[in-house]
Amino acid sequence: MPESITDNSKMPFGKFKDYPMANVPADYLLFLHDTNRAGRVADYIKADLDVLIKEGKTGKNKRLK
Repeated sequence: MPESITDNSKMPFGKFKDYPMANVPADYLLFLHDTNRAGRVADYIKADLDVLIKEGKTGKNKRLK
């Protein structure tokens, strides 16, 4: 079973590949979710969906530590 993706995990694909998940813009993650392209990061997005939606609206990253 693949390891769970956390804020510190690296984005496994796409435009932000190798960025820590907490640094991947919410708009990009929501785009992946909305277009069914989330793949391995789908569970991460679903777990943080409320936070990602707020980030998308405010433009402020709430996942950065």
